[in-house]
Amino acid sequence: MNKKPVIAIIDDDAPLRDAIDNLLRAAGFETQLFASGEAFLEGLSTGASVLVSDIRMYDLSGLDLKAVLNERGITLPVIFITAVLNDDIVAQATLAGAITCLGKPFNDEELIAAIRSALS
Repeated sequence: MNKKPVIAIIDDDAPLRDAIDNLLRAAGFETQLFASGEAFLEGLSTGASVLVSDIRMYDLSGLDLKAVLNERGITLPVIFITAVLNDDIVAQATLAGAITCLGKPFNDEELIAAIRSALS
């Protein structure tokens, strides 16, 4: 039996985090939910295959989280989501090494396609 890929979802907005969880589970993925970047770092050994993270969060921003992962040599693919999508944010996400950056609200199929791309 093949193990399903695990997608870590980090967002401080609980209803959105739950909606992404429901979407990804319906698409056949296993998920892990985190309310903050710090909570994700505490549970880092959880075996996630891809990280879907909000950029703007209260404790550790998604960009700061990606910087910590980079510093630790962790090459986990990251897909950023943000309510404020502009050229500057996209440039910062790209420089950080993100797979892509999607604006909220995003198209469900676009997120799933980005995750599948990150897994391949």
